[in-house]
Amino acid sequence: MRRFRWKALLLVLGTVLALALFLVAQPQAVLQLFTGISGPTLVLAFVLHLGIVGTRAWRLKLLSDRTLGVASAFFLFTASQAVSSLLPWRLGEMALPPLARWTMRSKLSQGAFWWLAGRFFDLWSLAVAVAGLALLGLLPLALVFPALFLLFFLVLAAWASAHRQTWRVVVRWLPTRRLVRGALRMRQLLVDLGHRPAVVAASFALSLLAWALIVSFTAVLCRGMGASLSLGQVLLSVLGATLGAAIPIAGLGNLGPLEAGFASALTVTGVPTAQALSLGFALHFWTLAFQLILGFPAMAGLVLKVKR
Repeated sequence: MRRFRWKALLLVLGTVLALALFLVAQPQAVLQLFTGISGPTLVLAFVLHLGIVGTRAWRLKLLSDRTLGVASAFFLFTASQAVSSLLPWRLGEMALPPLARWTMRSKLSQGAFWWLAGRFFDLWSLAVAVAGLALLGLLPLALVFPALFLLFFLVLAAWASAHRQTWRVVVRWLPTRRLVRGALRMRQLLVDLGHRPAVVAASFALSLLAWALIVSFTAVLCRGMGASLSLGQVLLSVLGATLGAAIPIAGLGNLGPLEAGFASALTVTGVPTAQALSLGFALHFWTLAFQLILGFPAMAGLVLKVKR
């Protein structure tokens, strides 16, 4: 009951934050930006979004070690993205394991491993990219230090997870034998992944490519809305949105924290707060639209697979 109250409070806070930021952004301005994009720009943005989804779906296929085919990985990842775009509290992030269990008859521990490994590669590639771009002068040099700290933490986590003693400590805290068995399966999947360096390298490269496509997607939509942002501003806004989206107080559609992070990054570069927020909301609305356009057919594809 107490946990439900906390979740309800977070949902209320996220909804209030989203509404407050939306009012600051001015709904009319958001609508003008959202509807002011030309057809060719939208087509290009959709192709880039398809590239982002396809790249991460291919990574999922590699991580599954031939458990998933190309179509299955694409349907599964795209459907989980659509669910993630609709549910509050970032709950949709965890939709992949149950979807995989329901449609692919995989174990929950397998789906959980695929999701966790994907998030690890996202963070690893992000930290490397931020550190590299900061050293090249495309991002503030001060970002090198948090990026290196994140890299150190990820390396430490990878090192610890490869040792049997770590898992002995973990299973002691698990309340049921079922969870213990699931944790041990995840450890075995991690060991198996460590024996496939080509898959690790390819997953890292695909993660970097996905971030590059996200930056391109953001730049194309911003340009289409009439916002002349420099490469440094686009990079900073994507980083800000990523950090904001990690805050688990988002309401429906994960609106609120993402726009706050996006706008905070742009205001540092001199963009007015209201303009940055309106741009962030318009971008988010188009992202949600693309996710749902791809997500509903993907869900239908998964349902057809279940019925076969």
